[in-house]
Amino acid sequence: MNKYTRSAIAGLTVLLTASISFSQTYQTYKGQVMERTTKTFQEMDEFDKLYPELKTKGRQIKNEIDKYPDLPLDKNNIIYMAPKGFYNNSFTPKDPSPAPDADFLGLDDSGGSIPPDVNGAPGPEHLMVTLNTDIRIQDRQGTNLYTIGTGSFWHPLATGGVFDPKISYDPYENRWILIMPGSSNPASSRLMVGVSENSDPTGTWYLYSFDTDPTDTHWFDYPNYGFSKDKIVVTGNMFGGGGVYVALFVFDKMQLYNNAFEITYTRLTTWDGFTIVPAVTYDPDVEDIYMVHNISGNMGGYGYINLWSITGSADDPTMTSIGSIGVPQPWSNGSYANGGNFAPQLGSDEKINTVDARMENLVYRNDKLWTAHHVYLPQGNPNRCAIQWWELALDGELLQWGRVDDPSGEMNFAFAGIAVNAKEDVMIGFGSFSENQYASSSYAFRYAGDPPNTMRDFYQYKDGKAPYFKTFGGDRNRWGDYTSTWVDPVDDLDFWTLQEYAELPASQDEWGTWWAYVNIDAAPEADFAANITSVPVGSGASFTDRSKFDPVSWNWTFEGGVPGTSTDQNPQNIMYENEGLYDVTLTVTNYLGSNTLVMENYINANTTILPEVDFVVNDTIPCLGDTIFLEDLSIYNANQWQWEVSPPYAEFVNGTNANSQHPQIRIDLPYTYEISLTATNNNGSSTLVKSNYIKAGGKPLPFTENFETRNFSSQGWTVDNPDGNKTWDFITVGGTAPGNIASYVNIKNYIGLHARDRLITPRLNFYSYKDISLTFDFAYAQRFAVITDSLIVSISDDCGNSWTRLLALGEDSSSVRTFSTTDPYTNEFIPSTESEWCGEGLNPACINIDLSQWKGMSNIQIMFESYNGYGNNLFIDNVSISGQLSGMDDISPISDGIRVYPNPSNGKFTVGLPEGSKANIRVFTISGINVFQHNYSSDNGSLISVNLKDIPKGIYILEVSNEKGSYTEKLMIR
Repeated sequence: MNKYTRSAIAGLTVLLTASISFSQTYQTYKGQVMERTTKTFQEMDEFDKLYPELKTKGRQIKNEIDKYPDLPLDKNNIIYMAPKGFYNNSFTPKDPSPAPDADFLGLDDSGGSIPPDVNGAPGPEHLMVTLNTDIRIQDRQGTNLYTIGTGSFWHPLATGGVFDPKISYDPYENRWILIMPGSSNPASSRLMVGVSENSDPTGTWYLYSFDTDPTDTHWFDYPNYGFSKDKIVVTGNMFGGGGVYVALFVFDKMQLYNNAFEITYTRLTTWDGFTIVPAVTYDPDVEDIYMVHNISGNMGGYGYINLWSITGSADDPTMTSIGSIGVPQPWSNGSYANGGNFAPQLGSDEKINTVDARMENLVYRNDKLWTAHHVYLPQGNPNRCAIQWWELALDGELLQWGRVDDPSGEMNFAFAGIAVNAKEDVMIGFGSFSENQYASSSYAFRYAGDPPNTMRDFYQYKDGKAPYFKTFGGDRNRWGDYTSTWVDPVDDLDFWTLQEYAELPASQDEWGTWWAYVNIDAAPEADFAANITSVPVGSGASFTDRSKFDPVSWNWTFEGGVPGTSTDQNPQNIMYENEGLYDVTLTVTNYLGSNTLVMENYINANTTILPEVDFVVNDTIPCLGDTIFLEDLSIYNANQWQWEVSPPYAEFVNGTNANSQHPQIRIDLPYTYEISLTATNNNGSSTLVKSNYIKAGGKPLPFTENFETRNFSSQGWTVDNPDGNKTWDFITVGGTAPGNIASYVNIKNYIGLHARDRLITPRLNFYSYKDISLTFDFAYAQRFAVITDSLIVSISDDCGNSWTRLLALGEDSSSVRTFSTTDPYTNEFIPSTESEWCGEGLNPACINIDLSQWKGMSNIQIMFESYNGYGNNLFIDNVSISGQLSGMDDISPISDGIRVYPNPSNGKFTVGLPEGSKANIRVFTISGINVFQHNYSSDNGSLISVNLKDIPKGIYILEVSNEKGSYTEKLMIR
């Protein structure tokens, strides 16, 4: 079976559904995730301590081109050409860039790689530094929290080494995103994508790998990525036979963020670009992603870049070349001299490699685009590197353009990263080089109000300490290949940059990386919101300040409100006594100024708005006897509450009652309950009823699961994964119906010998059932004859506190298969036909377990437990638990309306008799000894107390009989 057939069966690699879109240049493929795992950073750190050799050792990561390619310029595709002379850079003295407010070490040279590929990003509470060799997490003061090798970060997924890290923080979804290619072999080239579960990078990460070329002819290099509201786009250069092209991977952002079972992507390819860079989008509502790349430094006296867009959904994206933008200031693209060793340094004749003029990053901000790169000047016979930056409108109009340059040729600047804050202040971080200094770290700054097309004089914040020359036997003195500059997500004003500098040598020359933090103050911008804007007369609204840029004082005016003013940041319960539409005004102030926002007719005080009722409970499938918390979520100022539980077998506890806003109840009877809440405000009442809402003691039967939803939580399953390694998951298989999804444990790739992983059903209620059975299908292939994996099935009747084993499947020494459903299989087993499942041919029968022993009981759970013998994958599917309703066929009419509860109990039971009942109530032991008897008759229904607390724990039989017949039920005392 070839890899595509096997992978398609597994649903874990690329599905080739090739189609041509636009022109033959843009090919489109659909693909799926190859491998995936979930790891905490602490687990990665533990692995790193065990296997420190996974750091990259002695590696020179190469560029695969000697010179930036001259890409064709379509004159019909030019959308903007700046007029001759539009830019007059007189190189007059400039104002200085602001000094950093803090600077400190990022990561030093571990001796493992050139170049380090400098990358890092700030988050709300942490900094991350991601280099080719290592990943470090720091706090925002520079304290090192974790440092691990990149191989340890990706160890469950990576093959052939990882390189070229790119990290960013999504401030709108509060996630970290890290991408790296894996392997430079076309047959094993991968794109690795990691996203954090939340804003804390020391917590859980979702890790994925994707096949970069389903034809295995090219490998993926130099990634760039951007994100928008709904997409993440990753681009990279594809090197291999037949030339170089660009591949683009378009992902549904929320699939990655939610760790969805099915991670799909669209792969686009184009030969019309090189190092195409997508935009990081600072707008939570924008769906499109813009992209840019460098075309040529000189065509007809103009230099050009090209603008692109990705529109549409991740499943059906459209890639469009918007057009080319030119400036009459041509440049050279490089590389130059000694394979790109171009930048001079103090103390050495060896120059530092500055690669070429590819674009470095792109920022979408306020419906404009900002990008930067370094170029070689003058065109044709360069003597220096300079930083070049662009501000573009979305249609390609050039808004600003400029350079950080020293025309004397003394200073060289390379590896630029640009960032733009909410005020449109701009910072560009880069390396600075000269024959009069060692390789150093710098940045240049412009305030939004500075003259157009200008940057302030650069600030060199970390001086190099020594000459640098390190090639690992190659011909390139590698540096870069890029650096990192970001706006701070905390206030969207401040800046962070991470740059490289030459460190003092130890056993060899060394680079280091250094952070700089620049604090930007701004006058505040007022903003606020109220918890409600339609307010019942005689009640109040509360206000939350959402102002930006650090105000220190707040002045509110509430037209029609009591009180009418406030200096609190977040005023609460402003009362409105009279009907009408009222303005709210907020003025915020800091030392730079004030700003006022007036929201006209913001509050509608009225006599018509009723409560909008909503509520939740903490557990909709509670164990009998548990305390259940009801939480009112109603809006529009309810001040009275009336809760009802039907049937009425709930007890309000812990000092709450039916009129509490957030009551607590305890339920001892195994029924399905309806919850009703009536909420009242000054204008009247509204009611919400949630039927079949609480299933006390468990879900009623039947319970079925075929795993086609690919979501354990949708039915209430839980997974117990003690070692945090491989565990129960979903997979695409063949040979089973309905659908093609099964649940499995990937034992073939599980290094945890003797590990146990448990898949546990939700709570189930057998109270009204008899003749109960559990059935399921399974598939398994043994890998080693001397050892077997196991599947153990257990039952609990006390909500998982204790378990009784029902079944243990594993091979024995006989020649007849007792567990395996196919011949021994040393490769990874994934069933593809019916013959590889239970119940087929010579295979063992599928499972059917009689659970009648537990009839009439509640708080039931079934556990499927895998036991890892370092064998092969284990699958289950089509789980079914069913039974017959008690009394439907063999109980006489006397059973109608009889209730016995709680059952099980501590010995005190209540028997509820229907209206007009005459009955003899008796309780027997299993051997037939009578331990209780009561004769009862009445014209009205009634409740009979049966107290058996003085007899031994165990199982008894209750009999209710009269002239019409008899009713029996098993009682359990525990």
